[in-house]
Amino acid sequence: MPRAPGAWCPSCTEASPRRGLLGAGGGLALLALGGCGARVAAPTGRPRGHALLLRGIANLSTGMDELAERLAKAGYLAEVHNHLAAHELAERCLAEERAGRLRRPFAVIGHSLGADAALALAGALGAAGVETDLVVTFDPVWTGMVPPGPRRVLNVFQGADVWGRPLSPAPGFTGRLDNVDLRALPAVHHFAVDKDPSLHAEVLAALAALTRRR
Repeated sequence: MPRAPGAWCPSCTEASPRRGLLGAGGGLALLALGGCGARVAAPTGRPRGHALLLRGIANLSTGMDELAERLAKAGYLAEVHNHLAAHELAERCLAEERAGRLRRPFAVIGHSLGADAALALAGALGAAGVETDLVVTFDPVWTGMVPPGPRRVLNVFQGADVWGRPLSPAPGFTGRLDNVDLRALPAVHHFAVDKDPSLHAEVLAALAALTRRR
């Protein structure tokens, strides 16, 4: 059962074996970086698909919350998490896929460090034989390669800024990769790219196309 819109994620307060990946100070690290801040935006009817949205450091990527609300209004179940939750989410999605409960189309969307985490999450699923229908990255910071696993990757980046970069396919990647450079729109900088309504519309269009195809 999906949680009510705006509900807090139980994994933020319950113990999890994946906390060990953060080391002994994992809980303090989460607090220092803004905590999990997880929430769910659920549609009124049966979800048309499922999207995981990952914020960057200190949960400054509030555009992910705005996009989640738009996705929910369009009929998709949308969850927003901090980028540090990527490992737990990958485990959960893998279990859901094996149980036949992962809703499709399935998308992972992230901004800044959340974009890096989105690629890592999709890569972890790909390594386990589970494809991600759509990955959308807004200004990835460190990651420059797309691992095998995603069927389509839409990378939106600000080439005129110090953050953001084009992505290249890693060996084994067989999906579609689109790099969109916003150099001609300097006002859409790193801290604004996740909040741009026209880019949100592009994400909705990409997801709707996958929904129609299915």
